[in-house]
Amino acid sequence: MGKLAYDLGNVYQAPGIVLPNTSALFGVMQRSLEEIAAYPGIVATPFQHSLEAIDQVSSRLGQDRSQREDAALIRREFALAVHLLRHACQRGLLALETDAARKSSQSDQLGRDMDELLADYQAIWLERNRPGGLQESLAYFIPYHE
Repeated sequence: MGKLAYDLGNVYQAPGIVLPNTSALFGVMQRSLEEIAAYPGIVATPFQHSLEAIDQVSSRLGQDRSQREDAALIRREFALAVHLLRHACQRGLLALETDAARKSSQSDQLGRDMDELLADYQAIWLERNRPGGLQESLAYFIPYHE
């Protein structure tokens, strides 16, 4: 699990985009599709590379031999992190989509995906934390929930 955490923690480097005090994938979750598409020099390749890196790391999820009491919860937390990272990549790719019909369909799909992510996030939060702070944490994902 330690190696998995380390590798998953370094996925932020896969896009090759360096931003001060944040990561490109977190930034994608914080900005509108229009803001993402308008970012100077933005192209699909970094998001595709990130998806490959996420898939490579996440393929090891569930192969651990953890004996911890909370091992199942830890696996759920890692799965949620993987899901969030994949969603960010898909959102970045959506921002760059030029076909209106495909963009509309993908936007609807990502909206449903975000609903699922928010439900999982809330459930996992409440397994590990007190309710205080949950709404503030969820608010990071709400502004551009599309």
